[in-house]
Amino acid sequence: MLKLSGLSTQSIGRDILWLEEVDSTNRYAKEKASELRHHTLVMTGRQTGGRGRMGRSWSFDDGKSLAMSLLLKDVPLEQLTQLPLLFAVGVQQGLFRLCGLEFGIKWSNDILWEGQKVCGILCESRSAPGSSIAVGGIGVNIAQTRKELDNHDLLYASSLFLVTNKLFSTEEVAAALCNQLETAFRALEEQGFDAILDQYRSHCVTLGKRVRISLDGREQEGTALDIAPDGSLLCNIGGKIRSINAGEASVRGMMGYAD
Repeated sequence: MLKLSGLSTQSIGRDILWLEEVDSTNRYAKEKASELRHHTLVMTGRQTGGRGRMGRSWSFDDGKSLAMSLLLKDVPLEQLTQLPLLFAVGVQQGLFRLCGLEFGIKWSNDILWEGQKVCGILCESRSAPGSSIAVGGIGVNIAQTRKELDNHDLLYASSLFLVTNKLFSTEEVAAALCNQLETAFRALEEQGFDAILDQYRSHCVTLGKRVRISLDGREQEGTALDIAPDGSLLCNIGGKIRSINAGEASVRGMMGYAD
């Protein structure tokens, strides 16, 4: 069984299912949820059909990126909208501990360095009476060069190698993320969601900026004001405060991906 060097958790990352190749770790974790234990981590050496928000597809080359999904079972229904923000905080803190750099969060849960995306997160769930299962899928660019990203038209992407000039293994990146995800879940349990929301706001680079919002097939411009308790983005659009749900809209900066 795969073990993660540097892992200090009590639960998250202790059960790992390693797949040499899979279309989507999120899909696999959801389909196999009844057979897997709570907090099982599904990892792969090659993901061929990963999906981001709004149905966007992406894939990566062997050893260049980390793709993993954390399975959560018996999730209280009221926590489902909180998970994307919790995962963003955990991953941001994990990368901070690993790299010693203050990464930013672009709403709703992309992790950035100087306006370029190094990590994407996709939380999905399946509801049942009284509770549900959820998976948090995390994709981190680890070793790509600028040329490799540009060749894939990923002009607004970066990698940990480009940010730090260091090569990290997928195992040490996964361990760093698991450690801080467990810390985030503990904070949620002991202090409530307000503690997570405060951390999220302090690292969210979207707040206070003019943004372009793609909604219902058309673009609108507004100013990002705050994060609501349900995780939606509150924007001033034409003098009216609008709540933007992560599942219904895409938000970008006026001058590019984040700015």
